[in-house]
Amino acid sequence: MVTGNQQASRSRQNFRSGSSSIGRQKGSSATNNGYRTSRGLESGASRSGGGHRLLEGLPNDIRRRIPKKRLTLAIDYGTTFSSVSYNVRGFDEYEDSFHSRVTVNVRTVKNWPDEPSGLAEQVPTESWYPSIPLRRKSPFFQFDSPGFSETSEILFPNKSTVSGYAPSDHLNQSDLAGTDSEGEDSNNNEGSKSDFDTSKEFLWGYSVSIRKLQYRHNRDTSLIVKRPKLLLLSTTYTENSRTELRSQINKLLEQNIIRKYGKESEPDMRDVQDIIIDYLTGLLQHTKDQLIIYEGYTDAWAVDFAIAAPAIWSPEASRILQAAMEAAIFATGFGSLTDGKKSGQINGGGIDNLFIGPEPECGITWLIHDPPPAHEQVVAGNAVTSLDCGGGTVDAVTYQIGSNYPLRLGEQIVPPGGDNCGASYLNKRFEQFATRRLRDEKYLLETGYTLEYIVDKASAQFELNDKRNKDVTQSPLSMGFYEIPNLKSDISRGLYGKMAKDFDDNHMVLHEKHYKEIFDKLLLRVWKVLKAQLDAAALKNRPVKVVFLFGGFASAPSLRSFIQSSLKNYEQEEGLNYPIKLIEDSRKTVAAISAGSVLRSLNHIEGPERVAKSSYGLFRREPHSQREHGRVLPVVDEVDGGKYVPVINYFVTKGQRLDKVHEFEPIRCYHTFLCENEDRAMLCEELLYVSDTVTVSHKTLNSPKNKGVQLEGKIITDMTFLKDENLIVPIIPEPDANGTVNGKPHYRIEYDLVPIIEKRNLRIEARWPVQPLSDPDADAGHSGGSPSKRRKVEQRAIKTTLVSIAAAFEPGTS
Repeated sequence: MVTGNQQASRSRQNFRSGSSSIGRQKGSSATNNGYRTSRGLESGASRSGGGHRLLEGLPNDIRRRIPKKRLTLAIDYGTTFSSVSYNVRGFDEYEDSFHSRVTVNVRTVKNWPDEPSGLAEQVPTESWYPSIPLRRKSPFFQFDSPGFSETSEILFPNKSTVSGYAPSDHLNQSDLAGTDSEGEDSNNNEGSKSDFDTSKEFLWGYSVSIRKLQYRHNRDTSLIVKRPKLLLLSTTYTENSRTELRSQINKLLEQNIIRKYGKESEPDMRDVQDIIIDYLTGLLQHTKDQLIIYEGYTDAWAVDFAIAAPAIWSPEASRILQAAMEAAIFATGFGSLTDGKKSGQINGGGIDNLFIGPEPECGITWLIHDPPPAHEQVVAGNAVTSLDCGGGTVDAVTYQIGSNYPLRLGEQIVPPGGDNCGASYLNKRFEQFATRRLRDEKYLLETGYTLEYIVDKASAQFELNDKRNKDVTQSPLSMGFYEIPNLKSDISRGLYGKMAKDFDDNHMVLHEKHYKEIFDKLLLRVWKVLKAQLDAAALKNRPVKVVFLFGGFASAPSLRSFIQSSLKNYEQEEGLNYPIKLIEDSRKTVAAISAGSVLRSLNHIEGPERVAKSSYGLFRREPHSQREHGRVLPVVDEVDGGKYVPVINYFVTKGQRLDKVHEFEPIRCYHTFLCENEDRAMLCEELLYVSDTVTVSHKTLNSPKNKGVQLEGKIITDMTFLKDENLIVPIIPEPDANGTVNGKPHYRIEYDLVPIIEKRNLRIEARWPVQPLSDPDADAGHSGGSPSKRRKVEQRAIKTTLVSIAAAFEPGTS
């Protein structure tokens, strides 16, 4: 007899000895924190609270005996498919251990819910929302989430316990999809009418297609979301798809199924964030469950996260994915948002030193890892083209190799190009083909099936068989048989010659001409993307000698053969005296980006220069100055009677070079509290903003100079101890020369905020007492003088806030 623990132990041993990816025992179904990994999330089940804690309740002596390990986990959030890869190592093995030429053990998660084989290395990036809004709760550090109110106080509060400078034009957004009323039908929720079921189940990944293929599932198919990543792009070739996606997102917003980000009246790229959060929550929960089973993961492990960014992404797109990752980590309790620091003064913040890798470099890194290619193929100075053939888009870009080892891509020789001709569009072409062939067979509908359902079933067969296994470039091709229940054969109906429809009993037959019709035009579009790169590089006298092919579509034998033969023809047509080497490996292409992200995150050396791609600043109120503020009308603070102008002052500016550890000058903060609120806490609030364009300070939020700025952080510091310990005294305003008293009895609190860059984190410390300022303007809210010119006073850190700014750097930055 085998006990449960013995069985789990044997499973781990079998897994480690035989596979580089997480497998499973058939029929397994883990359940954690209300998230059913075999199905989905019910909208009535809360995902907040960080998930169950694995070590809770264990005696300390047992906890100490559980081995601690370090996990690097990388996610490739793809347009149509996503993958997760990881490396497990000793707790004390940091990145420095991987700077030599060593083979790293990288594994890829499998066993995705409702994927029948348990062998797939990727999972569809698809979600199916229930008609009843999900119960979701943003983590406390999601500063710009819809539930976060910047207007809980007016510009100069005199009754609130929080003293802050909330911008008047940033209104609190609707949060109906995330309130306590979740689970109730919204009045304007079209999807919850009686013609659809009221299931609370949120489906993701393979579960979407499985449920859709169930006969009479009675769910609203308009709530299926596919290719949400496209909304983070701005390429012309994805414009039509983004228009369709935006229309669907607007419907989800109207039904309060997802939440509105940014301004209520304007479309915002961040509107897709809830969709990404919900999907990543399922992805991380499943990954966590699998790691518990097969690797013995516990909460004592240190977890380092990595994500990959396309070459054409903006910093804002990276921030959205980063914020979604933070929310999913919070919801699943997988890893820690402050690298396991459970005590001390750190509050808020994001993923500790999140690594964002460039997709092309990550994919190539994996392809040349174990075994490496011949030395002459990858040489510093040579031009190489990355051809990433995914499910949605095909993206290509050409670089000069910066260094052989570690592989680093240097100068971009040809800008990124691409097309919407990924693998999912092959399915779409098959579906169009099947619809044309079956639309006149009206008798098929007498059983109650719709034509769409019949075609979807056939498309599922195409996905599993011919698309993945048949090479349509070869001739002759074997016939394909697609099961269509009740389909009448040509023979039974006396159809011969030109009248024949290529139908057999219960089967639609595909011949070579049919495969050519489905495949050839799409394969040609992929080649055109690559050829444009080769031609452009040749015009710059930088000929490409190596093409790296990866992505889910790259595993299709038809595509690999077509690209190979097209390269041979290109060499002949252009009269090249050298071959163009195609480097691909069907065993490694599917999860190449996530696996390569693990390798790249373990080896940070020789990355891009640490140059900020965004500006970061604090929302300040400055004493009105004609020189600084011109015609801007000041606001009179009724507490202290002063005239102030609310502005944003940037301490990090776009284009600025930053050391790995960079401490900025202290920023003077001051707040006033009415004496009449004697019993209330003195909470001082500061707002952190980010912009991808602005470099000028002292401008109001409504200024054209600050167009597009986004709220990135909120720092609340409790300074009540100053009053409790009698370290401050009330200020009683005195009459002026005219006998007028400006202001009211109040307390004035001053302290310093000190921003500190630490690799890809921004740590902001609130320190008291204030340092003397040599620069008289510093009190206006910007940095104050050189440290060498100021007399230092001993300060204590009252509060530390941690914010991830990985998206502010070029992907690959250490």
